[in-house]
Amino acid sequence: MTSFVQQKPKQKPLKRLSNTTSQNSTQNKNWQLAKIIEFLRVYYLKNPHSDHLTLDEIVKQCENLSLDYSTEQWLITEALPNNPRIDMQLIDNSTKFHYKPPLQIEHDQGQVRSVLDILKTRYETYDKTTAVEDIQDSTTKANMIIKKLKEKGKIVGYTGKNKKEFLVYNDSKLNLPIHSDFIQQWRSVSIEGLTKENIRQYLRNSGHTVHGEEEDLHQVTLHTTTSGRRPRRPIIQQNVHIADQLQTYTNT
Repeated sequence: MTSFVQQKPKQKPLKRLSNTTSQNSTQNKNWQLAKIIEFLRVYYLKNPHSDHLTLDEIVKQCENLSLDYSTEQWLITEALPNNPRIDMQLIDNSTKFHYKPPLQIEHDQGQVRSVLDILKTRYETYDKTTAVEDIQDSTTKANMIIKKLKEKGKIVGYTGKNKKEFLVYNDSKLNLPIHSDFIQQWRSVSIEGLTKENIRQYLRNSGHTVHGEEEDLHQVTLHTTTSGRRPRRPIIQQNVHIADQLQTYTNT
């Protein structure tokens, strides 16, 4: 007999849906945090002496930003206070925030001199090098400052492994005077297509001692003078200090 009782469909597990919802919530929070930090950065660059703002003031001035209660609490208690680019202070019994630039540049005085002093101090104290983007995040005149310092030979730039550009103070004390003829001859020398043996032979013909040959000779000398047998350990003799007092007793 055919049963016409309608069976209830099996409910699918909600675990995957729960994980997806949690992931989307985390991504949304991080997006809101990044938007607030970017707003404060632009707000600071327009006026470095601007006042700190409450979270409500930030939300009102920041476009397309709306926060629920849990996100507000997360931002105030965790995300913003623990961010290295945010300065939080309690002002008039209100928690307020301000952008903290990577470099403390003197905006009232000469910014070119201020940036140069920072790079020089880091050079003299063996501190880390300065990324170009750190200067750009600290002042709107970053590109002009970098260009001036490079033209004057005060700093040099290089590209790191992560494709970022870094700046280093150029110590004029290390600039040795080199004759232009030597520089021209140095640049005209090409060793493309030459093997190590060709270079060594050229140095030998010019009356120079090749460093690698000294190492090889030293290794050969050590190999020929070193025996393969291990030295025997000295036999420990006991009671040597009272040898004159010892007597031999034999059975008679």
